[in-house]
Amino acid sequence: RGPASSAPPRRRTQGRLVSWWKTDATFGQPKAYAHCRVASEALGRGGARGRACALLWVNLALENLEKPLYDATCAGLSYDVSDAFFECGVDVYVGGLAGGAVWRLLDAVCEEVAAPTWDGDAFERVRDRLVRALRNVDKARADSHSSRWRRELCDEGRPPVGDVRDAMGAVTIDDVRAHASRALKGCRALLHVHGAVDE
Repeated sequence: RGPASSAPPRRRTQGRLVSWWKTDATFGQPKAYAHCRVASEALGRGGARGRACALLWVNLALENLEKPLYDATCAGLSYDVSDAFFECGVDVYVGGLAGGAVWRLLDAVCEEVAAPTWDGDAFERVRDRLVRALRNVDKARADSHSSRWRRELCDEGRPPVGDVRDAMGAVTIDDVRAHASRALKGCRALLHVHGAVDE
């Protein structure tokens, strides 16, 4: 489809909240998707330690969400939480059949990211799993040169994987809690919704 002929009109401005709206009558699937990015200039990029804390934060949130949102995933809804290193924050994605369930799912995921259940045992499991995953990054097969090249291209500007892995081994649950608290103070959020959505 060609580019839009006009920019979406501004729908609402309330303090720091600004929203735009544009109807897309050509969308043919009864699904809706939302992407929420929460970024905080207070964090900066934080180097290897900052990325280690961000990875632990979002993966602990995913660990905590797995059981309570099992029924939602069985019903065809999906969600993900990931670190947004270059934007100094986190990304939240949800999607599925349009309706109230999508927005309830978004609420549940955002609430967990904003106030994770800081369980020590879960933290240790998540940290061990991430350290193993980061260790395996360096063990690419001999025939995976193109995959390694793509990964290096995507990671350009990020702290080296080895540095993040070493930092992660030294980070405590209190460090990650403090990192999340700093990220959420004075943060800004961008919510992008698309699909079969009523105004």
